[in-house]
Amino acid sequence: EGATEEEEDNNNNNKPETEEIGGTTNITFRILISEEEYKIMKPANFKSPYQLPRDQDKIPKSLYDDIKLWLNAKKHIVGEKRVPGSEKISALNLSVYRARQVQMKNSFSNTKRWSFLVGDAAFGVPFFRSLNNGFICGSKLATTLSSMAKETGAAEKFALKYGEFVDELAESEIKKAKTRSGQLALSKVFTRVNGGSPLQIIKWDKNLITKWANDDPGFCVD
Repeated sequence: EGATEEEEDNNNNNKPETEEIGGTTNITFRILISEEEYKIMKPANFKSPYQLPRDQDKIPKSLYDDIKLWLNAKKHIVGEKRVPGSEKISALNLSVYRARQVQMKNSFSNTKRWSFLVGDAAFGVPFFRSLNNGFICGSKLATTLSSMAKETGAAEKFALKYGEFVDELAESEIKKAKTRSGQLALSKVFTRVNGGSPLQIIKWDKNLITKWANDDPGFCVD
């Protein structure tokens, strides 16, 4: 049955108005990869990132398919519109490191001044905690320098206390990183088990996954 002209006008008037908002937003998408995949992707860094599809042959196929799947999912599910040729890929090593000592009295200067390390210079842990650790170390160093200035002859005491504080902070952050790493490993196991179960908690259409993993999401070399 067809609608009358008046009914069509009423139906059109009831439709919500939509407005397209201009502008672009930079989006960072992080994928955890295996050690073997990292070795292959290592040449891709912030200064010389890989671009798609130009560097497709340099990227492991499973990783390339995951990238296409994600981009296609956002394109079809939420209607994301990407800027062609804007995709850049860099590999980041999530390693743990720490300085042997974060406080040192300079012996090469007649003034015997103290030097201190904060943030990334003091230690580093995975999962992007560097900025937070930098603020914590910087705040502690500020109070340390203030105490050193107020109490004559106690510079070494406060410097050592700062070193102890950073050591404890580094130990705490490293433990948190190991816990996070274990949680991610468990989530991968859960995902594999869930994927093989007939009663999946999160279920994706296998045909869609195959299609989106193979379809070109609109890559364009700039």
